[in-house]
Amino acid sequence: MAAADTIYAARFSGPETLVKGRANLVTCPLYRDGAVVAPTQSGSTLTVSRPDGTALVDAQAVTVTGSVAQYSIGSSALAAEPYREGYSVEWSLVVSGTTHRFRRSGAVCRSQLYPVVTDLDLIRRHSDLASQRPASLASYQAQLDEAWADLTDDLRLQGNLPHRILSSEDLRRAHMFRALVIIFRDFRVGGQEAKWADLQAEYEDLARKAFDGLSVVYDRDEDGTGGEVRRPAHATTFFAESTISALRSPWGR
Repeated sequence: MAAADTIYAARFSGPETLVKGRANLVTCPLYRDGAVVAPTQSGSTLTVSRPDGTALVDAQAVTVTGSVAQYSIGSSALAAEPYREGYSVEWSLVVSGTTHRFRRSGAVCRSQLYPVVTDLDLIRRHSDLASQRPASLASYQAQLDEAWADLTDDLRLQGNLPHRILSSEDLRRAHMFRALVIIFRDFRVGGQEAKWADLQAEYEDLARKAFDGLSVVYDRDEDGTGGEVRRPAHATTFFAESTISALRSPWGR
């Protein structure tokens, strides 16, 4: 990239999970100065490479819908692919006459991991969240989404592939507590009652304990079963006791 090139942010949340047996719509949202930037459809392409470097999708033209580049990978393209990681998803997008390349890692998998927490769960735990929600928000979905992205990132960095976790319900408390930390932090920063600071601290502690205590049913060989495999959702690493909490906790970084 030339020093004078404009730097755009490709808004990716974790690796691309390509699920076999269905079409997969992949997207590359670009942002600059807090606003979405539309690439030029002409000349913009997508290439998906296998771990050995051969092309699964070879420089195919993308479409631009709602200012976002997208491409649908048909189910037939994945039919013969094994379940594995190591794929590379590369977007070559033309913006203002300049081609920019954005890379994202990927995996061909049996299924995605989905959250189980909604606004109803948050409000059931704190009924006043319904009345305290800012008028600018129709729901707490943005906070739930951010907490989910943060949780799955931590799982991945600890050596777990989220799409291989079969027991999504085991992540319920860890997800909900992280979302509540985000919500109560926003309330506190917004200058509302001091009680939000106490609730934020309470849920930071609960989120830490929930994550450190996670145990999940894990599909090690991705054959669709894993009932006999239940393992901690964090890596076993030997460090001095004083450093373990900071290394394993999403709140101790």
